Amino acid sequence: MAEQLTPRAVARVIRIYLNAAGNMEAELRACAERADIDGFGKISYALNSSSRSLGAIRLANLAARAEQFARAGEAGALDLFG
Repeated sequence: MAEQLTPRAVARVIRIYLNAAGNMEAELRACAERADIDGFGKISYALNSSSRSLGAIRLANLAARAEQFARAGEAGALDLFG
């Protein structure tokens, strides 16, 4: 049987996610500024994974697309934050 989280624990998980997502956005922007497509892909992957695990599917799907572009070496992915 799955363990139930208390409302307080859920709120803490959400706060941690929002803080991490904000940091990842800043990192994505920094990667775009320095044309670091590898870093952009890695951070997009992390954003996809963490967003998907919390049910932020729309953001996860956008991050997955950015990751796919980056893995394909398409510099246009960097324009998402440039």
